[in-house]
Amino acid sequence: MHILVTPIFGRPTAISGEDSARAFKNSLTASYEGSRSHPLYVCEDQNSLGVPSATLAALFYPDVALKRPIIGTESLVSSEKARALIGFKPQNDIGSWIAAG
Repeated sequence: MHILVTPIFGRPTAISGEDSARAFKNSLTASYEGSRSHPLYVCEDQNSLGVPSATLAALFYPDVALKRPIIGTESLVSSEKARALIGFKPQNDIGSWIAAG
């Protein structure tokens, strides 16, 4: 598995190279109404640190008001728009891969 770590909002998010390639392919072949472009974030659904995301949010973004409660280790960056427009859903779990050593 290849891991890509990219800074979004000044903090890293992770996605496997395979999932990144799948998102790229989906973006080229997706059909949706309208002709405008859409910036999409693609990343894992969970953070790969295994730390509760509310803890990470409080540590890195202490002055940001939350729009909704953060559950467990969910990613602080949403891929929901990518899921809706291009059918992207990450299939690899980097956290489990890292934990396995």
